[in-house]
Amino acid sequence: MTIKPFEDIQWESMTYEEIDSLLIERIRIYEEAIAMRGGKRPKREGFIMERIANIDNLRLADRKAQEGKAKRLIIVNGKEVRIPNKYIQAHNENAEAELRELQKMILTLKFPPPNYRSEYLRTDAGKVRELRIIIRGEYCNTPSCWLYPLGFSQV
Repeated sequence: MTIKPFEDIQWESMTYEEIDSLLIERIRIYEEAIAMRGGKRPKREGFIMERIANIDNLRLADRKAQEGKAKRLIIVNGKEVRIPNKYIQAHNENAEAELRELQKMILTLKFPPPNYRSEYLRTDAGKVRELRIIIRGEYCNTPSCWLYPLGFSQV
């Protein structure tokens, strides 16, 4: 059985159920091919994008990313009080839709450009040094912003 190349699949026109079943099927075929070779895994793993974009993998990554961040610990009148993180709460209210949006971005390799601003370093004397340009990214709580720390870039 031949597998259609990743780039040739029209991910935008597929429903989420079709995407999930296709990803699972592609990973299953790859694992069967490894089993036919006696279980020896190749030096360079294949079907990486399918594994990354698998919705179960994205849910697991989301859950692991929230560990230790879901609640802040502050001390009020000598007592420890845990306060839920407002950004994580906002994400959790719409988590499935955001993960599906992230999945489509990974599969289509279409990411919006990040918003950066550049600042020049001022010395104590008030001089602006061009040797020190600081690039700062704006805080972003959307699925596209999560990809850049992972090493994905705009295509």
